[in-house]
Amino acid sequence: MKKSFALIYDHVMAPLEKRFLMKCRSRLLQHTSGNILEIGAGTGVNFPCKVFAVEPNSHMLQKAQKNAEEAAIPVNITVGIC
Repeated sequence: MKKSFALIYDHVMAPLEKRFLMKCRSRLLQHTSGNILEIGAGTGVNFPCKVFAVEPNSHMLQKAQKNAEEAAIPVNITVGIC
């Protein structure tokens, strides 16, 4: 995956995120608790709900690390190997 894709991903997905994905994600994760492993964390859009993430793409990882710093809960990100 190219760096340009990671740079525009959140912006391109924003309308879909607002209309559908945010509600769906909230419903799916409303009863989660404890430590959660997210494999393929992407740009980190789930970080308000997740605590441990693995992302193999270095460009997505850079965005995810920024989102992790802004998350309301501690986020631990590990580089995965693809």
